[in-house]
Amino acid sequence: RHYVTEPGSFNDSVRLTYTGSQVTDARYNSSYKTFQYSGDRPVRITDYSNAGTMIQYYQFSYNSDGTLSSIESFQQVGASVAKVKLVNYTYTSGKLTKIASHQVSGGVVNPNAQEYAITWTGNNATQLVYTDNLFGYPPETITLSYDNQPNYLKPVGDYFWMYDASAATYLDETMLILYSTANNIIQISNSGFSVTRTYAVNAGQKLTGITWGNITETFVYECK
Repeated sequence: RHYVTEPGSFNDSVRLTYTGSQVTDARYNSSYKTFQYSGDRPVRITDYSNAGTMIQYYQFSYNSDGTLSSIESFQQVGASVAKVKLVNYTYTSGKLTKIASHQVSGGVVNPNAQEYAITWTGNNATQLVYTDNLFGYPPETITLSYDNQPNYLKPVGDYFWMYDASAATYLDETMLILYSTANNIIQISNSGFSVTRTYAVNAGQKLTGITWGNITETFVYECK
């Protein structure tokens, strides 16, 4: 189970159900997700309200080397389902170097993307430059700092779609970066503002908690 709490603002949790080693169901406070696979790769995640009404779904495509190439987002609009977003992932020498998010309307992909250009130092992404070609907002540069410990999120699984339990009804495509680095992000800086991240692990070095700002995330494991 994964909990997220923010004092005075937000509390949520997600409980994962497995079939074998694959997550097939994720239960949040007010919604749930189901998962479909091709081999060991998720190819579709569907969001439902607790009443069982479909909210939206995501389709995943992959490169021949197994890296994620794109995510298409579809939403229920009245009696029909419409594609509303396309996210493309670009890699250089096996490292994620660009995320481009395109709005889709009436089946037409808007070429003006909201983009992250990612710079790596060794096996850690150390800088993200955000460019908004859709609304024309000024570029932003985000700097990431790391500890020297192995990435605690990797043993949790490459479940970037559930990293933040508040993402019960959306998918944050940039979270993939957190699972791609060798070490753990301990500080995120942007335009003079910075947030520090701290981690807690158990005796077996499994991740049990992350704190950043006023937000605390807790991971609970069940022995099978």
